[in-house]
Amino acid sequence: MCPRILSNDGFRVNAEEARIMARIASNFVEVQRSLPASNTEYIVPTEWPMKIREDFVVKFEQFAEWASMSNGFTIR
Repeated sequence: MCPRILSNDGFRVNAEEARIMARIASNFVEVQRSLPASNTEYIVPTEWPMKIREDFVVKFEQFAEWASMSNGFTIR
């Protein structure tokens, strides 16, 4: 059975895919942490890439740590 298209409920991520997702999330965290504070103008962004909220960066970081050690997972 295929997962639902809109939500991906039930979609299985194998261990290799989880490591790839962790690598992407880790790279995103590194980029975000390297950006100057001036890249946070949310009304009219003038600098790219734009810095996101730190609590979101922490969530990406936590996901990367968890996903890299998982043996895969199912999206629920």
